[in-house]
Amino acid sequence: MSNFFKTHKRSLIVLGLLILATGFSALAAYYPNITQPTNNTPASDTAVVVAPTKTTDAPTITLRMEGDSSLRVGMTNEATTNTEKIAPNITATTSEQFLSAQMTVGDKIYQLRFTAGEKLIDTMEKLQAMSDQSFSMATKEYIGMGKFVEEINGIKNNPAQSEYWGYYINGISAQIGASSYILKEGDNIEWKYAKSNF
Repeated sequence: MSNFFKTHKRSLIVLGLLILATGFSALAAYYPNITQPTNNTPASDTAVVVAPTKTTDAPTITLRMEGDSSLRVGMTNEATTNTEKIAPNITATTSEQFLSAQMTVGDKIYQLRFTAGEKLIDTMEKLQAMSDQSFSMATKEYIGMGKFVEEINGIKNNPAQSEYWGYYINGISAQIGASSYILKEGDNIEWKYAKSNF
């Protein structure tokens, strides 16, 4: 009998994994809210790792729930001592790489922290939400054109006097709206309130 197990060891492991995957598929069908993301939460990969005990070198079984509710079963021979359980739709965040720039409004200087590909207007909205730097603004969205700055730190655009907020990128007047400009590391953004010809 023991020769049978030695001869068919791999087949038995694969069979066990298939049974395990079928069991998890049945659970996923029985509890659909486990695998379906909520309306406001984006689908994301979540993983549950079932680790062997410290004293055995049995294969590690990794089950991964994909955003489309499918299950993948993988196997490694690498023994692990930690068991990590992550609830569905909750992802472990890794530290994001932040870039920095500087923004000047009048006599106030603001340090901007942003991620690659972030638009200036989004960074300014985040700055407004922070409590450590006193900054306020109001925007108005125009369909097809994006958001335009209407007010900064209590000073509003004044169309009657043709006075508007405009910004400069590294000393050069911006040729693109703040909702389209993608910030770059080390940028020096300066907002000026002045008369405009448009």
